[in-house]
Amino acid sequence: MSQRSDPLTVALTGQLSFILVASTVLALVASYLLLRLYRRAVIRSMLLRSRSEILQTKGYLPSETEHRSHDAPLGFSFVTRAEARTNRDAAMFYRRANRRQLLIAFVHVIAGCCFAAAMTTAFLTASKMDFFPFRFMYLTWANAWPVLIAVDLVVGLSRRGKLIGLVIYFLIGGVLGAVLLAKNPGLPVGQLLYLWLEFNAVPTVLLLIFLNRRIRALGPLVLVFMILAVTGASFVVTLTGNNQKLLRAV
Repeated sequence: MSQRSDPLTVALTGQLSFILVASTVLALVASYLLLRLYRRAVIRSMLLRSRSEILQTKGYLPSETEHRSHDAPLGFSFVTRAEARTNRDAAMFYRRANRRQLLIAFVHVIAGCCFAAAMTTAFLTASKMDFFPFRFMYLTWANAWPVLIAVDLVVGLSRRGKLIGLVIYFLIGGVLGAVLLAKNPGLPVGQLLYLWLEFNAVPTVLLLIFLNRRIRALGPLVLVFMILAVTGASFVVTLTGNNQKLLRAV
C-alpha cells in the first residue's frame, strides 16, 4: 500500500474505461428518469389548469358572436435556388440565409480549431514531447474531429454537405499523415490510425448515444455531470488508498 501508482498506469489499467462506462450507464438511467418525471409533471400541470375554476363559467355571460375562420388556407412559401434566380426578393433572402449559415459554421470551425490546438498543446506538454510542426498539426487535426459534429448540429448539413466535410477532413489528415511517414520512415501507419481512434472513438460513440432524440435535450448535460461525479468519487478512493494517514482515519 505504500507504493504510489502512476496516473498514466492507472488510466491504462482500466480506471478511465470504468469511469466512462459507469458514467454512461448512470447518465442514461438518470436522463430517462428525469425526462419521465418532467413529462408527468407537465401532464399533471395541464390537467390542473383544465380543471381550474377560472375556466368554469359562473353566472350570466353574454352570447359571443360566431367566430369564422379565414377562407384562405394557410400557405407556406419556400425559397428555392431555382426561384432565387428569377425573383429578386427571393434571391436576396436566399443569399442572406446562406451567408448566415456560413458565418455560423465559420465561427464554430474557428472555435473548434482553437480548442484542438489547446488540447494538443496540453497533451504535448503533459507527455513532455517535442513540439514539431507536423506532429502538432496532426494531433490538432485529430482533436478537431468534434468540429464536424458541432457544425452538423448547429447548421444542419445535408447528406452532400456531410460527405464533403468528411472528405475534406480526412484528406487533410491523409496529407499530414503522409508527411509524417515521409519524415519518419520507422513510424507505422497503424500508430497514426490508433492515435485518431484513441482520441475520437469513445467520445463519438458517447455523443451518438446521447444525441438520441428521446434524451437529446438533457442527455449530454447529465453525462458531463456524471463523468465529473464518477471521476471525483474514483479520485477520492484512489487518493485514500495511497495515503496511510487517511486509511487509518477512515
